[in-house]
Amino acid sequence: MAKHNVTHKCGHVAQHDIKGGQPQLREWKLNELSQAICWECQKANATAAATEQAVAAALPELAGTEKQVNWAMTIRSKALASIEGVIIGWAMRLDGQPQAQRDHFKTITDSVKAALLAPTNAQDWINVRFEDFAAKTDETIRERLLALRAASKAK
Repeated sequence: MAKHNVTHKCGHVAQHDIKGGQPQLREWKLNELSQAICWECQKANATAAATEQAVAAALPELAGTEKQVNWAMTIRSKALASIEGVIIGWAMRLDGQPQAQRDHFKTITDSVKAALLAPTNAQDWINVRFEDFAAKTDETIRERLLALRAASKAK
């Protein structure tokens, strides 16, 4: 009684194990599942979007099994979004600053972004899937700006 075959919005049929609860709750859950695309289609859509983003950002291909690469692509895609969000936040702080300072900042952020997105082994991305890339980006930018400020004071 707990296993139900559900035809999803995408047309695929999947078996779901729905236990306990009141009959109305089970019916609601079955209806919700039928209105969504199946898990396989969700993964395929996420992989396609991550691949498109990687091509647009000129990121290198990842090495590994097909399953590892697909998973790593989605992890890298989320990391890229976090990294770019932090860079935009830092760039907004530079509004009104001289162009030379903004250009130098762009050089720093480009190198930080390249370093954080450098791994090409899918397993490396899978191993860091729980890292906070926004915090890591912010910390790295802050360290490089402080080092630059210290170097300019030393001159």
